[in-house]
Amino acid sequence: MKRLIRAGCCLLVPMALGAAACADEGPEGRSVADTSAYTLFNPTPADQLRELDFDGPGTTESPYTVDAGYFQVEMALVSYTCDRNSFGSDTDRLEAWAMTHFTVKLGLLKRLDAQLVLEPYTIVYARSGADRVTRRRGRSDSAAGSRAPGRFLLRADIEIRRGAGR
Repeated sequence: MKRLIRAGCCLLVPMALGAAACADEGPEGRSVADTSAYTLFNPTPADQLRELDFDGPGTTESPYTVDAGYFQVEMALVSYTCDRNSFGSDTDRLEAWAMTHFTVKLGLLKRLDAQLVLEPYTIVYARSGADRVTRRRGRSDSAAGSRAPGRFLLRADIEIRRGAGR
């Protein structure tokens, strides 16, 4: 447990320092209301909330954070990924199905949020050439982390390896 707390502190401190150094500009370079005084325990007032932005779980990573004191849930009921690579006469193909993949984001400060990404159930088919087919299914990996966008998106994650079952 102490290691988990230390790892969390190691993730949040650099993010908070990076977030504090960034200028506050909205879309098209417009200045936005100063909400830097608000935190998780002192939420941003409803009339000062920024426009909602979503990434789509496991799809994209935007530079926008959730306002301090609020949370956001993004969920995909079913998602499908297919990747095919050809090397000469051999073709490798990977197909993955993720069921109820979701991301929960929690606004800690104006420019810092924490995320928890879960893929409760996955099915993976890996084909190597024409002969070998590997199938895995079960619980997948999870990740917890924090983001601090600015001129660059600073992100730190801790991945919790579960591995898909058989």
